[in-house]
Amino acid sequence: MLPLFDLEKFIYASFFDTEPTVFSFGFFFIFSAFVCTKGIKAIGRCADLCLFLFIFPFFALIFMSLPSTDYSNLLPLFGSEFGDTMSAFTYTKPHFSDVVLLLPLLCQYQPKKEDAPKILLGYTFGAFCTLFLLVVFYGTYSSLALREHYAIAKIAQYFPALSVLGRVDFVFIYLLSVVLLFYTCLPLQYSVELLSRACKKEKYRLWFSFVINLLLFLLLLFANKYYDTFYRYISVNFVVVFFFIADMVPLFLIFLPKYKRKKGELDHA
Repeated sequence: MLPLFDLEKFIYASFFDTEPTVFSFGFFFIFSAFVCTKGIKAIGRCADLCLFLFIFPFFALIFMSLPSTDYSNLLPLFGSEFGDTMSAFTYTKPHFSDVVLLLPLLCQYQPKKEDAPKILLGYTFGAFCTLFLLVVFYGTYSSLALREHYAIAKIAQYFPALSVLGRVDFVFIYLLSVVLLFYTCLPLQYSVELLSRACKKEKYRLWFSFVINLLLFLLLLFANKYYDTFYRYISVNFVVVFFFIADMVPLFLIFLPKYKRKKGELDHA
């Protein structure tokens, strides 16, 4: 639910000047229903596409934001109390638990020695981008940062050349929105795949995709009326669940015996 909430509000806040109808976001579920019918084999292809769609727009927006960034707004770096830091960590934990999205891919491919450096490099690069964005965002808005939602869509709006060129930063935001579409579809792809395998009815994946996306669309329509309540309840009360599944379970997997695929066994990768 959190990725759906975030994507919907991000689209509304970034691209609509007036409040859209509650059905405007429904077109996402049409796209999602199509993606979910492709199974998990499409995840790798989508990731390759999203990598190129992400890198250039992200750093273009960061570059446009640097002139308005005052790094003194970040000082003192270690001035917050420990209790406040832990409270912020707890509230934002669900947004930094993306490693859980890799768990369903276990045993889907035969691990290779060269995979570990690539994975570590990918996560290091992702962490660097996240921290870099936060530095520029807080350097731009200072104490107002907590009130400014969806930072990536706002940090470049003070770029001096925009007064001449117009809001060209929207082009980069559009491209990043495409990445968000595939990211938000990922849990839904897993749900359809899991349901089709559990029922041993993979030929009915189209219908499973239709039902799951329809139910989520109806749930989102209902949740929109109580957005703050849903968001706060999931973020605060389920933090232990996120911490256990996204952090502890992957650590426990280190101690599992290695599995070697038998010759001729189907490889889904």
